[in-house]
Amino acid sequence: EITTCGSSAGGYASVLFAHLLNAERFFTIAAQFSIKHQISSEAPFVLMNASNPAVNKYYDISNFIQGGGGYYFYPNKSKIDIPQYELIKNNSNPNFIIIERNSDEHGANMPGFCYPYLLTRSNKELNKIFGEMKKLPILSKWKFARKLLPAGVFIADFTRYLLRKIFSTVKKKFSR
Repeated sequence: EITTCGSSAGGYASVLFAHLLNAERFFTIAAQFSIKHQISSEAPFVLMNASNPAVNKYYDISNFIQGGGGYYFYPNKSKIDIPQYELIKNNSNPNFIIIERNSDEHGANMPGFCYPYLLTRSNKELNKIFGEMKKLPILSKWKFARKLLPAGVFIADFTRYLLRKIFSTVKKKFSR
């Protein structure tokens, strides 16, 4: 069983590799579905291969989500992500679930401690959780984590997160 996961350019890779490897599912966070907008002298590799069909067929992978199952976490206020979302928002694949997030943060827009839980749940469990979330207003980073994780897991992980932040701040202050 293959599952891929990535954020931003890694989100692109997650969708691409899921397609190429016939993965059961993918998780893509703030994905780049197309790099066609990067065809310029500022991206020499992209420009160099713009006319090479063996390479440029991967410049837009928005159609790769048609076949498999996947979860796309979309930060709805990120200027980088809005055009990427526009490419796939009308996708008709019922196994492609868009989880809109109230965030302007491109990239990993959920706490890192959510990933182990997210990656180890079945599609059935996730579809139930995300179906319930769709009934709510669009969630922020921390509210999303609270709704995704069972209460005990959230409290334990959030406590560890806070303790690391406090320890890091104290360590920096005393190392000066």
